[in-house]
Amino acid sequence: MALELTKGIQNCSVIYDKRAFSVDSLKTAVDFLSQQSNHSQKSIILSDIPSAKNITYQDISEFLNTQGITRIIGIGSSIKQNADKFNTKKDFYENTSVFLQEFNFSNLQDESILITGHSSFTFEKINTLLQHHTHHAHLEVDLDAVAANFNYFKKKLKAETKIMALVKAFSYGSSTYEIAKTLVSNSVDYLGVTYTQQGVQLRKAGIKTPIIVLIPLEDNLPQLLKFGLEPEIYNFKILDSVIKYLNDTNTPKQLKIHLKLDSGMNRLGFTQNDIPELIQKIQKNSTLKIQSIFSHLAATDDVKLSDFTHQQVATFNKMAHQIRSSFNEDILIHISNSAGISHFPEYQMNMVRIGIGMYGFSPNAIDQQNLQNISSLKTTILQIREIQSGDSVGYSRAFIANKRMKIATIPIGYADGIQRNLGNSRYAVKIAGKEALIIGNICMDMCMIDISEISCQEGDEVVVFDNQEHVNEMARIGQTISYEIITGISQRVKRIFVKK
Repeated sequence: MALELTKGIQNCSVIYDKRAFSVDSLKTAVDFLSQQSNHSQKSIILSDIPSAKNITYQDISEFLNTQGITRIIGIGSSIKQNADKFNTKKDFYENTSVFLQEFNFSNLQDESILITGHSSFTFEKINTLLQHHTHHAHLEVDLDAVAANFNYFKKKLKAETKIMALVKAFSYGSSTYEIAKTLVSNSVDYLGVTYTQQGVQLRKAGIKTPIIVLIPLEDNLPQLLKFGLEPEIYNFKILDSVIKYLNDTNTPKQLKIHLKLDSGMNRLGFTQNDIPELIQKIQKNSTLKIQSIFSHLAATDDVKLSDFTHQQVATFNKMAHQIRSSFNEDILIHISNSAGISHFPEYQMNMVRIGIGMYGFSPNAIDQQNLQNISSLKTTILQIREIQSGDSVGYSRAFIANKRMKIATIPIGYADGIQRNLGNSRYAVKIAGKEALIIGNICMDMCMIDISEISCQEGDEVVVFDNQEHVNEMARIGQTISYEIITGISQRVKRIFVKK
């Protein structure tokens, strides 16, 4: 059992404490609530405290005040009788039924809400009402596993090596803010996003850690400067745009920039021939400060291509040295990624960039054994029916039953990120640990599964994947990579964040 954080009604965040209630659980839950910097208003829905817990309501009130809790909603006769002990905004109700009947839920707006109390108060009913219901499917994201994976790689590094964690692409499909906040609490040095707006959202949510924007757009330069974001500069077009904007606006502060060099990936970055002009332009503009120089390794996941990796590093070192020697200041250099940390530990340099490894995947067998799964995709059975031999299932009659069967429809499809080529008996979901093949063509919002040999009923949970092996199997069948599977989970699928 754990704390579950989800998106709630009216732009609220809802933390539901599913653990056995105790003084210790209350303290850790309130501490988690107080860490939610995306909302300034923080409310707690709290039940009676059993008398045997050896704590008074005065103690509870004083503790909540120290944690910045702005409102308490007390449920139970005992806590209601002690309402005078609380000096913050407050409401009290005799029991959960009275609360559900009388409370005006429209009063909950733009705040973080903790629901915690004794199981006898059936607070799961309150949690259900506070949820922002958009989809039957949900992706459970284990924040403790994210932290464990991050620290697994951190232990492989020298103490002085900095870490940039990539939270681009919705944190590889997990959700940007909660992952970023978890990484910040684990002392990450840099966060990496693709576009300026993603960085702005993190800043507005209270994230103060340095953020690099990997693809800055000219139209977003005002926001980039306003929110203290640091752009990747990968060609002269973006460099000239930045210089022009800084000069036209007479910006008084230096802008920290990160120079991307092309060492063999042939995607983005300055080449060796560009270096003299690049140095000259930056030297002429004192408003620019080179924070780091970096490149991207193309083949660290394949040790058979080690020669190419060594060649890339040699090319990068030559260009980086040429730039660094032209400026009298400390400049970070970095080239290694998740796979490179283990396969090429000699290339840690000043900083490394962690991406897919943090989310539980690695081509290194030893790493994969030690990394934790961070996400589970689940849904429920919408409908069960029996079909006869000769009946077809789904579009284009792609599946024809050759016997009497029992099938179920589940509300998840290719619009949610379940690739269409996983259908027609290629991939199996799980119900109560038993495999149920997806039959017929996968639809936009649904798919059908064979449950002929499974005892289940409508409303039962269906696991699409809940470990790395499942994701890798989906990738193998779909002839793609795990990155595409996890980043392809639609944002309309609800995210539930779990913390022990």
